[in-house]
Amino acid sequence: MTRGSVNVGGTGADSVSASFTTVDELDIGDAYMKQQSFMVLPLGGLLPGIDGIVGAELLSRFATQFDFDRRMMSLAPVPPALWSKDAVVSQIGFAKNMPDSPAAIDSMPGRFTLDTGAVGSVDVNEPFANANHLYTRYATGAKPGHVTGIGGTVQTARITLANFSLGRLTVRSVPATLAYASGGVTSDPTIAGNIGEIFFQRFALITFEYSTRTLTIKTRR
Repeated sequence: MTRGSVNVGGTGADSVSASFTTVDELDIGDAYMKQQSFMVLPLGGLLPGIDGIVGAELLSRFATQFDFDRRMMSLAPVPPALWSKDAVVSQIGFAKNMPDSPAAIDSMPGRFTLDTGAVGSVDVNEPFANANHLYTRYATGAKPGHVTGIGGTVQTARITLANFSLGRLTVRSVPATLAYASGGVTSDPTIAGNIGEIFFQRFALITFEYSTRTLTIKTRR
């Protein structure tokens, strides 16, 4: 049974109507939770074969580690010391209930949301790209592309950033997109862009610990 109604926006300028429900029991691997509040929203064909999304509301209850090589997500009430050994630490904030972290494109700083479920690498929002003249620097002759999510599709320029820094890590030649936004999150002036799965896959382990608001990254040796 669902209750309530709310309009939810996302990538594009449109929104969808969502409602809420309470799930009696939820198992994620060996983690067991009761009476969890869930949002019910139409994803259409956005995530074929996927029944739902595990987001910050649930993951904030644990320290969460992603091992992309082993295709494994580990949850721990208290993170083992091994998770942070020899790792690079970056601070996490929350922009509109979405985790974000300070990062920089070619030494130009901004806050980027962190989305391990996003299939992209680095998606740059239009206000940040405009303010830092990234269209002039990168978009000339770039291949056109698009990003699609809740709210519709946004046209982009597919580029390669010279340098992208997250915490003390600087990565060179990073695939990215520059948004040509007409609304939605890609037109948000308070967020520079989004970091997705393809970028995170460059590293051995990624750990989110919301209780201490830290992101730890272990590089491959």
